[in-house]
Amino acid sequence: MVRRDYRAGPRLPSTRTTPASVRRCERAVLESVARSHVKRDANDFWFPLGGTAWYRFVVINSMSEKQAAITEIAPGIHRIAIYHEPWRSSVNQYLIVDDEPALISTGLRAYFDISWSLVARVIDPTTLRHIVVPHFAATHCGALNEILRRVPEATALASTRTVFSSLDDYAVRPPRGLADGELISTGAHGLRVLETPYVPSWDGIVLAHEHEKVVFSAALFSQPGWSEAITRGDRSVLSAQLYHTFYGVPPESYLLRALDRIEAESP
Repeated sequence: MVRRDYRAGPRLPSTRTTPASVRRCERAVLESVARSHVKRDANDFWFPLGGTAWYRFVVINSMSEKQAAITEIAPGIHRIAIYHEPWRSSVNQYLIVDDEPALISTGLRAYFDISWSLVARVIDPTTLRHIVVPHFAATHCGALNEILRRVPEATALASTRTVFSSLDDYAVRPPRGLADGELISTGAHGLRVLETPYVPSWDGIVLAHEHEKVVFSAALFSQPGWSEAITRGDRSVLSAQLYHTFYGVPPESYLLRALDRIEAESP
């Protein structure tokens, strides 16, 4: 459980959560906090919102015990969430249940056993065929080799940038590079590859589901704490601030291009 509150200060725009609203909030936040930094006090995190306004994220319950869950968010699409205490947030993966099951992100290597057991609640993990790495980071490929060793028929998929720069050497089996616009077909499901360089990482891709209008955006819309699998609230302001805090500010042209491509998918 968390408690959130705000200190006095100027209010930022509040709109329905869409890529366009995220973009507007991103600009507002970056203008007001260009030289601000996150503060931490014990279990409290303070995120600057401009002027004298700060967003307070308070951890109330003990996080010594790992939290983990798997939830179906759309037909055949499951979110796996494992709480990582040092980051005060969950590391998420997505399982696509189909003729050729796919796993988007492997999670951290330290939590492989937990992730594997969660997948096993839905399907036999050894039937996985596609392991998608949105960009080269521990959250997305930390447990990749553990999976590849246990699933001989699984193939790691990533952008050509990721493959050439890192994954080809890191993975225990050769990965396959994905082209921009390529469709990953798992059977009834289709995942369209959208290259989004520098958003959030220089080698990043985003996946858009062809039928369910679900976009798998990696760390672009990060949130703190243990979040519910499905939300209808507007969290764009905090998401934009977290992005600025942890990833810096990408060149505007890359960010706008990525948001435009995501918005075109009507998620």
